[in-house]
Amino acid sequence: MTLQDYLNRYNLTHDVTASTAEHYKWVVRSFERLAGPVELDSLSGDDVSRWLGHLKEIGRSPFTIKQRRISLLVIWRSAWEDGLAPPLQPVKRLKPLQHDPQAWTVDEVRQLLAAAESTSRPLFWCSLVRAGYDTGLRLGNLLALRIEQVAAIVKLRQVKVGSPISVQLRPETLESIRQQATGRDAADLVWPLWGRREAFYRAFRRLVASSGIRRGTFRWLRRTAATQVETVQAGAGTALLGHTSRSTTEQWYLDRSQLSHPPLPPW
Repeated sequence: MTLQDYLNRYNLTHDVTASTAEHYKWVVRSFERLAGPVELDSLSGDDVSRWLGHLKEIGRSPFTIKQRRISLLVIWRSAWEDGLAPPLQPVKRLKPLQHDPQAWTVDEVRQLLAAAESTSRPLFWCSLVRAGYDTGLRLGNLLALRIEQVAAIVKLRQVKVGSPISVQLRPETLESIRQQATGRDAADLVWPLWGRREAFYRAFRRLVASSGIRRGTFRWLRRTAATQVETVQAGAGTALLGHTSRSTTEQWYLDRSQLSHPPLPPW
C-alpha cells in the first residue's frame, strides 16, 4: 500500500475535520514530490529528514516545517500501529520555535470592513468579518453556523477541540447578519460558500490586499479579538477563545506589541 492510499483510508476512518484532512493531503504530496510515490513498508527516517531539509532550502517557514513534520509522523505512526509500516525511525530534530504572534489593530479591522463594503458581496463579507472579530471563533465554526443559531449570545461546540463555548455578538453585527440572511430559511447556513475552501482563502486574500492593511489570513481576526480583549482585561483572551491552557493563548494568539507593559517594580 502506498502512503497516499493509506492516507485516503486514514481520513475516512479517523475523526478528522475537512481542513485537517486537506492539510494531511498537502503534507503527503509535498513529501512525495521529493521522494516519489512511497510504499508504506519503505518509509525511511532519512527520506523524511531530507524532505525537511528541502523545505528549509526552498524557504518554508520554521512553523510550516514543524507542522508538516508532525503531520507526516502522525500518519506514519498510525500506519505502523495498523501493521502496515515499519516502526518510526529517528528523524531530523528541529529547533524549538519562538513564537511572536501578530494581530491587526482595531483601525485595521475597520479598514477591512470598509473594503468589504466595496466588494461584490458586501453583506457576506461585512457580516463575516464583524462576527469573526466579535467572537474570535475559528473559521470552521463560523461557516458551520446556521441562521437559527444566531443570537446576542451564541452557544456552540468548537469544531477543532469539541468543547462547548459561548460567544457574544454586538447589535451592529446581529443587524449585519440579519441583512445577510434575509429571505432564507432558518436552517440555512449564515455564510454558505460558493466553492471549495481554497476559493474562500483566495477571495479573503484579495479583500485584505484591497484594504491596504498588513497581509494576514482569516486567523488574524481570531488573534486580533484575543489581543484586543486582553487590553481591556488581562486573561480575557483565553476565555474568549475557549482555551483550557493560558500558555496556548500567549504562545499563539496575543500580539504583545499591542499590550501595555507591566509597571516598574516599586523602589
